Amino acid sequence: MKKTRIILISFILIYSSCTKKPDIQFNNPHDPLADNYTLPWKTLKPMLFERCYFTAETVNHKIYMIGAASGYIEEYDPVNEESSIKLTASAYRSGLASSVVNNKIYLIGGMINITGTDCTNLVEEYDPVNNTITCKTPMPTARAGLACVAVEGKIYAIGGYDRSRNILSTVEEYNPDTDTWTTKTPMSSVRCYLSCTVYKDKIYAVGGSLRYNSYNEFSDKLEVYDPINNTWSYKASISSPRGELCCKTINNKIYVFGGKGFFYSPVSIVQEYDPENNSWKEKTPIKTDITGMSSAVFNNKIYIIGGYQYGPNKTIILDLVEEYDPSFDQ
Repeated sequence: MKKTRIILISFILIYSSCTKKPDIQFNNPHDPLADNYTLPWKTLKPMLFERCYFTAETVNHKIYMIGAASGYIEEYDPVNEESSIKLTASAYRSGLASSVVNNKIYLIGGMINITGTDCTNLVEEYDPVNNTITCKTPMPTARAGLACVAVEGKIYAIGGYDRSRNILSTVEEYNPDTDTWTTKTPMSSVRCYLSCTVYKDKIYAVGGSLRYNSYNEFSDKLEVYDPINNTWSYKASISSPRGELCCKTINNKIYVFGGKGFFYSPVSIVQEYDPENNSWKEKTPIKTDITGMSSAVFNNKIYIIGGYQYGPNKTIILDLVEEYDPSFDQ
């Protein structure tokens, strides 16, 4: 009888480790049935894959998650909370950045292994309508941990680190119409795993790491880039230095989410920046401490997607999708 129990338990363990994950499985500390809606946050059905150090963009009412997860491009419908696999990118990479121009997603840079030494200058154009990828002119500087945003049809690749793990202040402009790159004025400070957003055709670069794999060297800087004059200027700093954060612009305000602070600790901090008054305000935190995630905007809501956090003696990569509605966080 004892031998039979051992065989049965072994079978259950093997079966549970090999079977496909249920369609609804929230890989975060909250019970999705009991705690899925706490204004201004709502927990949605998760992605198909756990991801961190990836990128997300919104095109035609769908969110596309790209990078890590074996290179799969995943389409997420935030209305119906449904995911589907589109295709596999031509190269597996993480720590990449992206921007959207004319409903096409441009995938820029990243690293092609987990050591951080194989940074790439690869540029790909993903067309969600035709579900195709086209290679474009490589970025002049191979790097990962950069940020990208688009202003007036041009994409700006900002910061990051290179193959020697040097932290960069580099700014390079990509013109999708001509498939060409131009070097611009660098940031005033070097940063990787920063986050950038756009307000009134100016680029706001916030936070970041000051050293590769740093435990306590993070930036609290907010710099603003004027593409017309090709100049940078400092604005009011965030209250807590951190990297691997996200920021988005909605209704004339900039929202900064999560990230990693001192001693490599993920945080749940949410802050709102008013560009007109150059002032910061604390907002309702994310439900869980999180870093290395990505974000997207749809229907005046911000979606915090994936990332990772620390469990007992291990790192937990997440498949979560959290919806933030600023209108309920006054």
